[in-house]
This record gives sequence, structure tokens and C-alpha cells, in this order.
Amino acid sequence: MASAGERPVPLWEPLARDGRFCHGSMARERITEGEILSAVRANGAEGIEAVSAVILESDGSISVLTNRPS
Repeated sequence: MASAGERPVPLWEPLARDGRFCHGSMARERITEGEILSAVRANGAEGIEAVSAVILESDGSISVLTNRPS
């Protein structure tokens, strides 16, 4: 647990964040841009620009968090 003033260490690193690919995370997880874009389209987003985060889940699935208003 982080002490006061320290940022907690994330449990995951996104494959994409704020409409941009995270190539370091992608290389570590051996995930291609094509695989991410396929998941983005399957989630109804038009492109990576419409994404706030893409996450590789522990079961190997890819979750996409879009910038859609709630």
C-alpha cells in the first residue's frame, strides 16, 4: 500500500491510453496494433482516437474503455 503522497503502483499497464498505442506494453504482451484495432472496432468505436484505455485481461481478452459520454 502506498503511503500518503505516493502514487499507488498500477496492477496493469494499458495497451493503449488516451487514443495512443503504448508500444512498450504491446511488445511485452506480444499484442499487435491490428489486434487492438480489431477489439476497438468490435466494441463499437471508430478508431484508436475514440479510446481512453485498452487493457489486456488476465484471461487473455482485450477490454476497451471508450471516450463515450456516460
